[in-house]
Amino acid sequence: MRKRWDRKGCRVCGDTPFNSVGLCARCQTKRVQDYQRRHPEQTKAHARRLMKKRGAELRAAVLLAYGNVCACCGESHKEFLVIDHVDDNGAAHRRQLFGSQKGSGQATYRWLQSNGFPPGFQTLCHNCNWAKAHGGCPHQREREGYVETVFRNAYLSVSRIKRFEECAAAFRKQYVVRPENFVREFSEPAEFGTVAHGALERTYRWIQDDEYAGPFPKSVLLEAFQHAWTESGLVGVDLYSEGRELMRQYAEWAGPVDHMNVLAVEKEFNLLVGPGVCRLIEEAERPRWEDDQTHYVVNGFIDRVDRKNASTIEVVDFKSNRLLFSREELDADIQVGVYAMVAKLLYPWAKQVDLAFQMLRHGPLVQRTERTETELAILRGYLIAVGVRTENGPYPERLNKNCSTCDWRNSCLAYRTALSQKPTLVNVSREDMVALSEERERVAAIAKAAYARKEQLDAALRDAVGDRESLQLGSFVYRVLQFFNTEYRAADLIPLFEEVGVDLGPALAIDNDALDKLLDRVEADESVPKMVRDFLRARCASRVVRLPQKPRIDSRAAKKR
Repeated sequence: MRKRWDRKGCRVCGDTPFNSVGLCARCQTKRVQDYQRRHPEQTKAHARRLMKKRGAELRAAVLLAYGNVCACCGESHKEFLVIDHVDDNGAAHRRQLFGSQKGSGQATYRWLQSNGFPPGFQTLCHNCNWAKAHGGCPHQREREGYVETVFRNAYLSVSRIKRFEECAAAFRKQYVVRPENFVREFSEPAEFGTVAHGALERTYRWIQDDEYAGPFPKSVLLEAFQHAWTESGLVGVDLYSEGRELMRQYAEWAGPVDHMNVLAVEKEFNLLVGPGVCRLIEEAERPRWEDDQTHYVVNGFIDRVDRKNASTIEVVDFKSNRLLFSREELDADIQVGVYAMVAKLLYPWAKQVDLAFQMLRHGPLVQRTERTETELAILRGYLIAVGVRTENGPYPERLNKNCSTCDWRNSCLAYRTALSQKPTLVNVSREDMVALSEERERVAAIAKAAYARKEQLDAALRDAVGDRESLQLGSFVYRVLQFFNTEYRAADLIPLFEEVGVDLGPALAIDNDALDKLLDRVEADESVPKMVRDFLRARCASRVVRLPQKPRIDSRAAKKR
């Protein structure tokens, strides 16, 4: 066994601190270079072996990050696999990175790894990759049983738009290239909501047709529920009892009704949106706009429209959700925005349109929101933009909370990859910050996939718990809990504190979203002097107070020089 060099300097030059073999860095480098000059063939062979090993390790890491199997045919032999640009822009991407469309595979693999394995890439076998670039892979045509043509929306709907937002790939398979023999999986929650909606629609139509005014007709509602249940695909006495109890409770807290105040029930609409256009059209006019790529018809139904007073109407949408909406979900919901546009066109005499979700499983609770003219103008532009996207693509796969119940999950690469992600522990030192940053990005990518997978599993468990108080599976007990954010409205508190002579001002604060809505309302009010409207927003901004939060790391790819 070789003894460790025990002198206090390099054994060649004697002055520089030595390493474990008794040489300083300069002398060690000279020694290696001398060996390479004396043995050139062995040096080249060693370099080739080392490059081949590192290249294989890099390729294996990239393939693992993108699924390790062909996304088209399922081929899993590593020798047959290659990384593919999903949007068929590989040549342009290589020119951008390397100045030539023939950039090496190793260089592309290194770029993918250094950028945290970004989306827009997939694993294919060489056969499927070649076929995709030359007219389309036959595996896909055989599997889905279609011949793809140019897609045009016969109409848009809120459900279609939400489907596209959640996962463009699922939208494409459901609406663009849908096989003729496709049958959607039965969903008990969705069918239950349909039964509840049907019972309420039948009851309110009876109120209109019979010109009824008085206490809410509970017997009519229960009879309507019986009819809707009979025509549904639901079974189970527990579910039937729950639905009947919900209808009974609704009749008790709904209060008296008057047919004069029920303006519409299950009102169908066809809203034409386009550059400078937003109007209602008749159904017979819809085919005229099917091939127009700048105008889109948004079709849907409003559950109920009520007259609240001479200048206010309320758009009501029934919801059978078990969980309430968050404030962010209410403010961003496309459905009520479309309903607000339609209501303003249907009832131009109404100066105010209130928007309400009646949460059937939560008693008399009504979740309310509103939309300003500015927000509706933005929504109109978004409807046009998303209409173009649904027709022209691209259609990338996107993990979301509904993946576990998606009809296309078995053929989804993103879902399979999320299922197969397995984190591994890599030790890094604070002294090697480059290695530490690479490990951080790797863990961040795994965490994103793991969190998406957790959301899918949580959704499946919520459905399994259902109406039960808890569900025990193995050594774990699961419950569905509803959490709330507590807030107090200033309009309700100010009079209370004024009674006891306390100034509530120091305790009041307003968030950005609420302030923006208030400013939008003031700026649209012609009765407010123009000078006040012009400068109010700037004056508010000058009084902002920034409260520091816990510092967070921001990560993004460095620009190439």
